[in-house]
Amino acid sequence: MSLESIAPNISLNTIGISIREWEIYLLALCGVILQLAVIAFDAVATYYFRWDKGGRAVPRYAFPLTSVGTVGLVYGIYLCAYIIEISTEELTWVPKNENGKPKRLRMLWVQKSQTVGDQGFKPYAIYAPFTESASPRLMTSHRRQDKNFEVKLHRLTIAATALSIGGTWKTLFTGSLVAHSLEPRLLCVLGQICTRS
Repeated sequence: MSLESIAPNISLNTIGISIREWEIYLLALCGVILQLAVIAFDAVATYYFRWDKGGRAVPRYAFPLTSVGTVGLVYGIYLCAYIIEISTEELTWVPKNENGKPKRLRMLWVQKSQTVGDQGFKPYAIYAPFTESASPRLMTSHRRQDKNFEVKLHRLTIAATALSIGGTWKTLFTGSLVAHSLEPRLLCVLGQICTRS
């Protein structure tokens, strides 16, 4: 694959303002804190307050299943993100004029009409934002071309998928099903807070 044949990545180029690395770490830390808060709430509700569920005692296996499932699912999702990060290469292109200074850049993506399954998509155009402070750059992202790496990546992908969906999601679902009724509501409230902020 030649570098000239790689199309500019639409999600990398239409954001306008790049996210700083410390912001990513801060959001990840918030996610970890929220997950730990849910696990702590489940432990307190199950072992300290011994709240019942619909007049019946919460089984003792509810907390271990929920906590192991939560930690496993979060780790599995982390592995999936890690796989995407290590399996792609990003290149940044900066157009320059004859003097070697950065040149202003406008990008446009044109999507032709097509039918996928039974759903039709009309043609459209997407313009990248154009502001005075935007850096004149073009980013491309493509899959790494390395056959030896592909075998390792394939095994890691199977492990991450099996961990996320196969065991831990089922464990989390079973634990949450028999846990105290407030726990799923707490998860929904925390999810809404995160998506609205």
